[in-house]
Amino acid sequence: MVKFFDRIMTFLSAIVVAFLTMIVLLPFAKGAYPELIAANIYRAIFKSTWVAIVVAVLMIILVLYLLLLSVRTAPEGPRSVVRSTTMGDVKISLSAIEDLAVKVSKQHQGVREAAARVEGTFEDLSVNLRLGVYSDVSITQLCEDLEKQLSESIFQITGIEIKSVHFAINNVSGEIVKRKCE
Repeated sequence: MVKFFDRIMTFLSAIVVAFLTMIVLLPFAKGAYPELIAANIYRAIFKSTWVAIVVAVLMIILVLYLLLLSVRTAPEGPRSVVRSTTMGDVKISLSAIEDLAVKVSKQHQGVREAAARVEGTFEDLSVNLRLGVYSDVSITQLCEDLEKQLSESIFQITGIEIKSVHFAINNVSGEIVKRKCE
């Protein structure tokens, strides 16, 4: 809801700025008495002092809101997890775990492309994978195998247990997977 309101306010401010720019630039236009057009617009808007006050207050509110919008930052949760060891704390960024998840996924037979998003805390870490797979593999079997391999690899490397893995298959390629010699 907030983003929708922000977009509406930005749109309205763009219209107001375009309108004010047009009024300011009209006197410089060549043609039939553009000064009179600008003067008529000013008179129409500011015919009454109440209209002038309302327009001024709305403009001040719009400007203050846009200033607030420009300095406001989106609240973002922690983008790292902390693992305590006997020697101290180890801070592991979620992007490092995402990179690890992508690497493990791409090494898995049947996966053509992968993208990962990791969310949560140390106790409740969730991996969301978007995969492109080859057409000759069983998607359900691939997801089950990859979930096990991913959980084991991340735990082995980072010491962090994955609570859940969610898959979204975005692409099924018509190519046939090249079998790896084992």
